[in-house]
Amino acid sequence: MTHSTKTTYPNNNHESRITRLEVTIENINESLKQINNKIDQNSTQINNKIDKLDNRIWQIMFFIVSGFAALLAVMAHGFKWL
Repeated sequence: MTHSTKTTYPNNNHESRITRLEVTIENINESLKQINNKIDQNSTQINNKIDKLDNRIWQIMFFIVSGFAALLAVMAHGFKWL
């Protein structure tokens, strides 16, 4: 047997159904706005972390290259290339 909405909700007229639907839609819209704000906050945090990591990688690359250049300079001096 199937349930009809008329038996589930007493005094079930079109106006009350529309009102319930409007309230439900407003609740859904509020939930979606909250989810969207949370996603925006998380993406901003992730972008900041990526920027910091990118800066750190460039620093590490600079130290590696400068260390290699210093090693070459010491080797050149030791082998009397310069």
